Amino acid sequence: MTYYIFATMMLFAAGAMFSLYRQLQIVQHKSYSLSKYFKHVLTLGTIELAISAVVYCVTMFLILNNWGLISLILSAVLLAANIALNVLISKNSNKKLAFTARVKRLYIIAIVVLGVLLFVSSISFNGSIKIMRFFGTYLLNHNLFGEIVRTICILISCVTPLLMAIVWLINCLIEKIISMTQGEKSKGKHEAATQQIAEDSAETENNIDDLLIGDDKGAGI
Repeated sequence: MTYYIFATMMLFAAGAMFSLYRQLQIVQHKSYSLSKYFKHVLTLGTIELAISAVVYCVTMFLILNNWGLISLILSAVLLAANIALNVLISKNSNKKLAFTARVKRLYIIAIVVLGVLLFVSSISFNGSIKIMRFFGTYLLNHNLFGEIVRTICILISCVTPLLMAIVWLINCLIEKIISMTQGEKSKGKHEAATQQIAEDSAETENNIDDLLIGDDKGAGI
């Protein structure tokens, strides 16, 4: 049963990568505005959003009732549908997704997020290690922790606008850190250049003073 669930999660995660292509295409078309993206999703993408929510509910129902094989089949069908839909959209789209540095970074972040969730979930399937101890009492055991992780993983894999929001927020944080780092480097270079100019000016003034003193001495002779 656990293998069926984990395989289901992997197929859902793979399907999310194809679905994310469409989400990124919308974001790029909306000039990388997350508010415009969600406005589009909540107006023109309601059918796809509703289908995603239904698929998530059905999948969780199957898993909770120990119908792992059926949930695995459902995830495989969803993956095939995502691939077919991507191919269809890619052929008929006038403005294809441009794989800019930002788009590549968003894709990498999505892969890392889903990969971490899958990894943590795989650990929680085995062993009896308890997590989060507080004053000698275990507040959260590995089973509950694993269920939470699996639920989040399947949820954001089915409802990809949620994955898009998480990835976007992480990317904003990364871009802010990069911007701050570059700003500090630029500030350091500017200070170094200013100091070098000041040193060059002082050296030039000293040379002029030496030259003038030399001329005065020559005139005195």
